[in-house]
Amino acid sequence: MSSGASPKSLFERPFRAEILPECLDGITAINYVFLQAVPRAFVEGLADLGTVEFRDDFPRPLFKVKQPFHFHLIGIVGACEIRVDYDEKNIAQARPQLENRFARMKTRRNQDES
Repeated sequence: MSSGASPKSLFERPFRAEILPECLDGITAINYVFLQAVPRAFVEGLADLGTVEFRDDFPRPLFKVKQPFHFHLIGIVGACEIRVDYDEKNIAQARPQLENRFARMKTRRNQDES
């Protein structure tokens, strides 16, 4: 039975954060799952936070954003997930900075609504 609730009601923000099991000492890995696909323009807009790299030679364009000693972000343009590896020494600063940016992400859907 459908509740009639929109998908947005399932999230406090337009994304869900899933902390992944530890893989390396000093790193906290978080997988972010978004309601909408991550557009290339959004990734390009992260250039003020770190170095942005696109790999358009892959079957699905890969992107990376790095801010040394803070985070390493990786994802696929048009997918609904981004993985971020945070340096545990700087996660208190870097995580809110990125999550605030994620919360303001413009997708085709919310651009059409504005």
